[in-house]
Amino acid sequence: MNVRSAGVINAGFKVLGAGLNFLLVPLYIGVYGLRVYGALSLLLSLSQYMSFLDLGFSAALVRESVRVRTVGDQRYFRLKRIAIGLLLGGGGAVTAIAALTSARWGPAVHLDHVDQLWLGVASAGVITVLTLASSCLSSAFVATLRFGHLNAYNLLRNLVPQLACVAAYTKLRGLGPALAVGAMAQCGVVGLQALLLAREERSLVRPALASRAAPLAAFLKDSFGFSAQTLVSSLTMPLLQTVVGARFGSQANGIVDASRRVLFAARGVLEAVFVPVFAHTTRLVEAADRGGLRRLAARVTAASATGALVLYGVLAITLTPLLAAWVGTETGARLEEVAGPLLVGVTFTCPHIGLYYVLAAMSAGRVVNIVAGLLSLLILALGFLPAFQSVRDVVLLYNAAMLAGAIVTLALGFWCLVWLRPAPALSAGAGGADPIETPGVAASGSAGLQ
Repeated sequence: MNVRSAGVINAGFKVLGAGLNFLLVPLYIGVYGLRVYGALSLLLSLSQYMSFLDLGFSAALVRESVRVRTVGDQRYFRLKRIAIGLLLGGGGAVTAIAALTSARWGPAVHLDHVDQLWLGVASAGVITVLTLASSCLSSAFVATLRFGHLNAYNLLRNLVPQLACVAAYTKLRGLGPALAVGAMAQCGVVGLQALLLAREERSLVRPALASRAAPLAAFLKDSFGFSAQTLVSSLTMPLLQTVVGARFGSQANGIVDASRRVLFAARGVLEAVFVPVFAHTTRLVEAADRGGLRRLAARVTAASATGALVLYGVLAITLTPLLAAWVGTETGARLEEVAGPLLVGVTFTCPHIGLYYVLAAMSAGRVVNIVAGLLSLLILALGFLPAFQSVRDVVLLYNAAMLAGAIVTLALGFWCLVWLRPAPALSAGAGGADPIETPGVAASGSAGLQ
């Protein structure tokens, strides 16, 4: 399969996933109610902070998977075991500590009403850790352009635990036990993925060629930039929900989560259009085509900005009837109080979508993405201050954070393209800059039941 076809399939699955998440929210609200739904969302958002444990494993394993298939380099198998072992061990330790101490910190984020909170925390952690491990396993699909397989597993990993959790809650009426059922379902999905992949890769194993010492430091070095930029971009919404949950309670967080789902479902359609940009940029970087990079950046930025205006215009006109048809008039009116102002912030995340992927193909460009993301997180963290006295105030702060990130990305990004020489982060001897990995798309999605 060529890169263009893979990009189309990848984009199609992302649109499908966003649409399914959008359509299922009324079911969740109807079963859980806004307060429990908000608590569930906050538990999963808090668990997403464990994404830092990835440390670039997923991106690095894509390259190692390519090498085992092209030159028979056996380091892939040992490094995959190390990566998954570190994720399960480190994630398990963090999850255990969080679960055992949940009675102390739970009231601070208004989760003390959750039945068997320790079990809910442990289950949310298990779901997130398994999602990270599954991403490592999926490196084989990315390396071989099998985005159909990749996204099929992603959909199963997303939907099966959600539906299992909903079904269990209708019987058990407790969020902690219901999340435990969702975690067990996630074990089944990821276990099936691991089993099928192991059978597929059995023919690639060459014990006589196995490297005795897989250099873990070198394995991580080139991928840390990918890991950092995707981690920073993926933590913005969990931080917003943490602020809202801690300051205003689970019900307020439920309203924010439902609002962001409808808005980001629409944004996901726009972002999917730019999935092939990274692959094209990689070819220009390898050719050191500065003129081509600048022209591409200008075109995708213009397209992103146009898409942002269209997104805002369409949703501003249709948001009220859309919410009413989606979750009912009464609940829709409550969501609109948050979704209306939040739409502005979501729009601010769009004008630089294309440029983000251009910058992601260069080491200096990734630094720009990281700086912009850190600035947004820093501004958003101010929401913990008492000066922000309502959910609307925090949402407006989110809007300011997204605007600041967009300005920094656009300003420093074009400065980077004008004044710095494009140089790939990886040498050709190390497998070259990966033409398939799309940082940001894969990692910006929320882990777990999102």
